[in-house]
Amino acid sequence: MHSRKRAFALAVACITIFVSAIPAQAQKKTKDFLYSKKFYGALSLGASIWFFTEAHASRNDANDTFEQYRTTTSSQTAGDLYKESKSSDTRAAIMLGLGLGTLAYSVHLFLSDEGEELPPPEKKANLVEVKGIGLAVNGDLKSRGVRLNLNRAF
Repeated sequence: MHSRKRAFALAVACITIFVSAIPAQAQKKTKDFLYSKKFYGALSLGASIWFFTEAHASRNDANDTFEQYRTTTSSQTAGDLYKESKSSDTRAAIMLGLGLGTLAYSVHLFLSDEGEELPPPEKKANLVEVKGIGLAVNGDLKSRGVRLNLNRAF
């Protein structure tokens, strides 16, 4: 029964993502909807719904396992059931935290006034930089090799 509820919640999350992403794509035909804040806001909102349903399901599993732990007569089974209940509680807390984080991120994306599109990614000159010395990795198609450059910046 729990798997049906999880599948239903996942389906609702997917439908929510697609329904909220389609108007953003239809409004701006010149821009790619994959770079829109609304698309990623809807995506993270769907992820938060999934995390919340998983947290609820894990909490119910933990409660059921703990009830079995309280009624068992075998000490070996009681130890196993207690560990399983504890791990389900931990999973529920982690999923709840992830759900809250993704919900906050989706609200931030929906309500931010910085523009409709996400900012372009920063281009780094060096792959790694430690104490003024940078390591850059470049591919060379002619020689089919990789070139490593060490740069010093003072």
